[in-house]
Amino acid sequence: MGAVASCFNSVVSAITACFMAVVNAIVTVVKAIISGIVAIFYAIASVLTCGKVKRGGRGHTSAATGLREGPWKSGEKKQKQKKDKRQKKDKKQKYKLAKAFTPSPVD
Repeated sequence: MGAVASCFNSVVSAITACFMAVVNAIVTVVKAIISGIVAIFYAIASVLTCGKVKRGGRGHTSAATGLREGPWKSGEKKQKQKKDKRQKKDKKQKYKLAKAFTPSPVD
């Protein structure tokens, strides 16, 4: 009788493992679809706003653990560098604009 119970236990365990694998696959596919939809909406928003839409806090998500991964500190550093570069560019444009509208001395 013990052999029958052991066999039954193994069959139930195998069915449960298969069911969990199927559920995990379905969840992964749904995550991929949602991620694709979000990427499409981001692209549309980027086109409509001429690239002024920012992706905030986006990191790589591991499929196995579901935890976010990635170098957050280096992302902040890159954002600061971009901001500084943009500010320098804005200053140059303001200087050119001011220079263009400054009257030249008449001889």
